Amino acid sequence: MNTISDTITYRLDELKGLMPHFWDAICKYHLVLFYGEMGAGKTTFIRELCEYLGTLDDVSSPTFALISEYRIFPSGQPETSVFHMDLYRINSFGEAVNAGVEDCIQQALADNAYVFAEWPERAPELFRAPHIALHITTIDELTRTVTVQYC
Repeated sequence: MNTISDTITYRLDELKGLMPHFWDAICKYHLVLFYGEMGAGKTTFIRELCEYLGTLDDVSSPTFALISEYRIFPSGQPETSVFHMDLYRINSFGEAVNAGVEDCIQQALADNAYVFAEWPERAPELFRAPHIALHITTIDELTRTVTVQYC
């Protein structure tokens, strides 16, 4: 699979201001995968992005629920949903299927909604559609690097 990537280093206090740039880079893809170690800032990134997109919902990690839905209002686009998935507790593809994750992804993409998935490496078979992969790396307590891959 051919991939193109771009890397950006940012301070956490700059993240909100970078959201227009990130949204422009990823908005054409409805499947966005977030990779990074525990505490790297995956949920923080998703919260800032959803806030930029106008959600009024409380964006937090759906670790125990697996999936949360937020309404977003992207500029110049119709209102839609983001399905925020946290697969940290998933141990296999079969477990994800049994939990309804695969069905949710298929329905979201069919409805032109967005899927933002944390820990996609827990069930990589779910993510075969064209997607964006964001790899967030901790540089220090206040600095992160994100590599955006178009897959």
